[in-house]
Amino acid sequence: MLKWSLITISWLLSQLCLAAGTSKNLPVLNFEISVNPDTEMGRVVTGSLTKVVQDLGYGLQITSYPPKRGLMELKAGRVDGSVGRAGNFNTVLGSKDFVRIEFPMVVFRISRWCRVDRDKSKPKVHVGLGLGYLLMKLLMDHMDSGRVEIQTLTDQKAGIQMLKAGRLDCVLSNDLIMETQGLSSNDLKDFERFDLMTIEAFPWIAKRHEHLKAGIEAGLKAYPFPEAFRKKFQDLSPACEGSLSVLCPDGAIFTKRLDFR
Repeated sequence: MLKWSLITISWLLSQLCLAAGTSKNLPVLNFEISVNPDTEMGRVVTGSLTKVVQDLGYGLQITSYPPKRGLMELKAGRVDGSVGRAGNFNTVLGSKDFVRIEFPMVVFRISRWCRVDRDKSKPKVHVGLGLGYLLMKLLMDHMDSGRVEIQTLTDQKAGIQMLKAGRLDCVLSNDLIMETQGLSSNDLKDFERFDLMTIEAFPWIAKRHEHLKAGIEAGLKAYPFPEAFRKKFQDLSPACEGSLSVLCPDGAIFTKRLDFR
């Protein structure tokens, strides 16, 4: 399985371009992706966006970066867009250089898993945070540092092992990210789960290519996503109050309702 090395999935571009017979004539856009492209989710989102962009007369080269490195590439202008990011990364980047493609590629839940036998009398809850950089920043800004101690996780499997060993009280992540790193529901069955919030991840494109925005949106809306993919990654019902981007407090990490809409 491919790890967080810099993976340029140019084979997607070459296959599609060869099929169209126009590989030498297409101007190429460079996008980043922050999840492993060699997974069910990664293959479908990269394949669909590549096809849609090609239909507009462009090739698409997609490179996988760790979440924070991908943001650095975006901020430096070395890539033309992102396959999918949750939240408004213009706020984090401190610029207005990108526009959002109004089509959610995936919908996913942010959940927390806690040890059932954790010592609730301790003054602080020790939490492993295994989310992308944007979401980590968003949520950490709303955590009480006086009662929540955060440890950033770069490896989901290691985080779950720390949870099993009692070195963490809870892990905050989402099951789709865990799945891309080889974890299953069986690995989490002994822990108390609470679904905090359901959010959408959208593609983004640099303003210098904003003229492609409407065409990409129309193409993605018409794209025949596989039924199994839609059910698993796009048709998820909101976990909190029937609304997207609203967080319901779990009592362990969050004590207040948060509205990120």
